[in-house]
Amino acid sequence: MADEQKTDTVEETAPVTEAVEEKKVEENLYNEKQLEDAIKARLARERSKIYKELGTDNLEAAKSAIKEKEEQEIERKKQRGEFEDLLKQQADKFNEEKTALTKTTRAN
Repeated sequence: MADEQKTDTVEETAPVTEAVEEKKVEENLYNEKQLEDAIKARLARERSKIYKELGTDNLEAAKSAIKEKEEQEIERKKQRGEFEDLLKQQADKFNEEKTALTKTTRAN
């Protein structure tokens, strides 16, 4: 009779163990959802921070602003390059005049 009571007790604890395992699985799913929500919130905060630093609320507007700035920089470099060419031409002209004057003074 004592053996029968032990067997009954073991059989009754098996369903309880399964229920505990099911709760753990449900808790893990709930924790995964919480994690996903926390990640989404963090990403939203980071995007907001970046948009604020860029002075815009739209990623496409930020991209176009960066592209426009790069184009302006290229244009500025082009203008500076032309200025440098002009400066070089003027320096060459000055050197030619200097050389001509030096030859003239030596000849006299």
